[in-house]
Amino acid sequence: MKILKSNDYELIAILNKSVQDHHVQLYPQYFTPYNYEAVSKFFKNRVNDLNSTFLILEVDQKPVCMYIRSV
Repeated sequence: MKILKSNDYELIAILNKSVQDHHVQLYPQYFTPYNYEAVSKFFKNRVNDLNSTFLILEVDQKPVCMYIRSV
């Protein structure tokens, strides 16, 4: 298992799908269904924000989840 810092907005967008799906299931009145194009565009703009850190968890060299830290 490894934790890596990443600015790979496309990977981050893919890993965000399960989070978005969970939010939609819990609060459909506030969240929209996952849309890769919209999510990747959002993260493309966000990965260069100096107040945000994106971490990827890898297991057996495969990315399995991500974490966003914003200050």
